[in-house]
Amino acid sequence: METGSDGLLRLEIDAATMFALSSSGRILRENDPDKSAGPRLFIAGCPAGNIVRVRHDVPDQTAVRILEVLAGDPPWFDPESLSGFGTP
Repeated sequence: METGSDGLLRLEIDAATMFALSSSGRILRENDPDKSAGPRLFIAGCPAGNIVRVRHDVPDQTAVRILEVLAGDPPWFDPESLSGFGTP
């Protein structure tokens, strides 16, 4: 049986596999042969919580604000249920 921390660890591994990340966790590019730019914002969730990654070229002040807003969100793991997502 998967524990909550296992779910978050799997999300972290997914993000680290899908993207080349900076030492601070910002998305540098996709981890593909074309070295695509990657999304400006990546959000993944499971019952234990959410992870958020912001691309390296998003201004720092904007990235910090995005992380602040999303930090208080409940775990997001149902793509059909977005009510309240990202709202303070």
